[in-house]
Amino acid sequence: MPNLKFENVRISYSTHEQGERGRVEAVRGVNLDVPVGSTIGLAGASGCGKSTLAMSVLRLLPPNAKIEGRIMLGDESIAEMSWGVCVQFAGPKPQLCFKGRCTP
Repeated sequence: MPNLKFENVRISYSTHEQGERGRVEAVRGVNLDVPVGSTIGLAGASGCGKSTLAMSVLRLLPPNAKIEGRIMLGDESIAEMSWGVCVQFAGPKPQLCFKGRCTP
């Protein structure tokens, strides 16, 4: 299985505010290399783009999301892979663990 690599990844969402279309940046310029067999954790404040970045790998972002930069699996861009190939590389159990509320 090849390395997963983020190259200057920027992700934004289109919005409709007061009748005008705008964009909100959720991820700005991420560069990350994840070696084969590694486990990583993304930590940060609420709303900083952790889930957006993770969902981009599995191509699970909503239609109003725009990805710039490159997300590579080895020499192949995830954006250019078929869904079947993406799922095959993700393995049998890709996992996203969303944190719950920190207060009772």
